[in-house]
Amino acid sequence: HFLIRKLIQKYKMYEVKTIGDSFMCVCMQPSTAVKFAIGLQHAFQHFDWGSDAINEAYATQLEKEMDPAVWNGLRVRIGMHYGYGDIKLDPTTKGYDYYGTVVNTAARIESVCHGGQIGISQAMLEELDTHSLDLVWMDLGEQELRGLSEKIHLYQLLPKGAMEMRMFPPLRLDKAQELQLEEDNKDGSPRRASKAGSVISSRGGYAPEKDDLALWAECHHLVSSGVMSAEELWHNYQVGLTTMNTILSSQPPKDKAQMVESLCTRLHVRYYGDKGAKLKKSLHGLIDRVLPATGPHLLQPLHKELERRMSRNSDC
Repeated sequence: HFLIRKLIQKYKMYEVKTIGDSFMCVCMQPSTAVKFAIGLQHAFQHFDWGSDAINEAYATQLEKEMDPAVWNGLRVRIGMHYGYGDIKLDPTTKGYDYYGTVVNTAARIESVCHGGQIGISQAMLEELDTHSLDLVWMDLGEQELRGLSEKIHLYQLLPKGAMEMRMFPPLRLDKAQELQLEEDNKDGSPRRASKAGSVISSRGGYAPEKDDLALWAECHHLVSSGVMSAEELWHNYQVGLTTMNTILSSQPPKDKAQMVESLCTRLHVRYYGDKGAKLKKSLHGLIDRVLPATGPHLLQPLHKELERRMSRNSDC
């Protein structure tokens, strides 16, 4: 999060809120939003992640080597839209919250992108001078996005240079549909459209809300025994969660479920299920099991599980 917040400050963005590991930000000028998004991709690309484990995991799951000049470390997806949202002062946080179709559109664009990809609407593109911003764009066509009444024309942006060589699979439209079904089936009735997202929406994967885990962190034995502070525990938890989400995000639903269940069995963690809140509880148990060692250490059993599955598939 510190990489993102450093850029928020640099470009004078307004951080509305975070939802799990997703940031919701707004700004006055579309060009500023794009500079922020490009800067974010550069920051993640050039950051020293302290290990090659993340890159190795990507190479394993995608079954190909990654050019380090093009791909490095964790990947964040970004969705952007241009327009005027409804604004309301939150009496609790004393900050401004944003609502409405513009906000939801940015969130929906982000949800269908892949890690390392920047997706924008036609309304956003029309406000930009792509030449002066030193970027390249690609037409992704009209798409029907979850929760929106009309199709929306999408484009992909990438900075010129090595990163413009990034190639992505088709948009994650099937993932968005799966998410909608999960939301509708949780309590048997459709839920309201999410308010996550605005001009900028960036996200990495699933995550329990921080408020839900505040008491857990404060009462954790690693905190009470003085091994680390609650803040350090929360940071390690987020590192572990991001690592898990990064590896699992591109797996087919069936393989993802089998992988999580197998890891729970091997690490003696209760397996709750592979959908919605049950998946979150399973991931929470896995991360809690390996604390305080997360990040590359958490990757080891998952990396071995990936290798075992790939070996079994090749033998077949």
